[in-house]
Amino acid sequence: MLRVEQGNSEVAETNPLNAYSAIVVADANILSSAAATRIRDYVVAGGAVLATLGQGASGERVALLAGAASAKASDEPAAVGEIVTSHPVLREAGDWHRVRFFRHWRLEPGENDKVLIALDDGAPLLIERTMGAGRLLFLTAPLDRAWNDLAIHPVFVSFIAESARYLTGHDSSAVSSTAGAVVMTGLTAAAGGQIFDPQGQRVLGLADASAADRLIPELTGFYEVRGAQGVRWLAVNVDGRESDLTHLPKEFVGRWQALRASPPAPTEAAAETSTPKPPVSRSLGWLLLVLAASLLFVELLLANHHLAIRREAPR
Repeated sequence: MLRVEQGNSEVAETNPLNAYSAIVVADANILSSAAATRIRDYVVAGGAVLATLGQGASGERVALLAGAASAKASDEPAAVGEIVTSHPVLREAGDWHRVRFFRHWRLEPGENDKVLIALDDGAPLLIERTMGAGRLLFLTAPLDRAWNDLAIHPVFVSFIAESARYLTGHDSSAVSSTAGAVVMTGLTAAAGGQIFDPQGQRVLGLADASAADRLIPELTGFYEVRGAQGVRWLAVNVDGRESDLTHLPKEFVGRWQALRASPPAPTEAAAETSTPKPPVSRSLGWLLLVLAASLLFVELLLANHHLAIRREAPR
């Protein structure tokens, strides 16, 4: 169970923040510079923050989003465009399209920010930023009826609940793994089920139903595993060893280089022996000629022998 404590900007400036599982900032642009710095340090140390942008942020840089461009208000009506439906916070993504935005903020996210929801004109609505060991979810929509009707939609309640589970790590249905590793899905061929990759595509075909109990994820992101016991989420990340920039020990490098045997230089004799000689073509005509001459000679001998016998027969 999570216990909610309410406070103001001064609480963030004075109280130790590491005692909180997560912090919700109702209006990020009213934070003082000291409070914003302490909250950023709290996230870097492994904390989690859900923040929204208020009405008075026009022309100002958002303190919690260092590196992002200043916010500019747009009076053009907008609707939700793209949604990263594979993210655990956005399991009920379809209801977001019913929200009406009468006004909205336009800002350029930071280089490492991930836009989870974008409006139809490309303006980011929900941003996720990883800071050190923690993460920040930033909703750019002010919770004001003059700007939108998000607060009166059921999706807002489910969004807050899912965000709390995701940020505090209380979502027991979510596990993590690395790309290329074998993961036990809990599915069986008899009970059935389906797995969807981070792009929303089915992973299991008809021929793969017998091997549904294990999965080797190839993409990074969130896999959705649907079975008889409900929905589970699998967070797949890149193996940290692939980005390890630590230098190899000199002894290891020396042994590796010793395995590279240099090929011997070819000599003239080796070149001559290695060069295949063209086969010598021999004609069989002279053999046939000798054989015919031999037969002719034998035939003459036999003929002379028979003639000699006939001449001596009358005596």
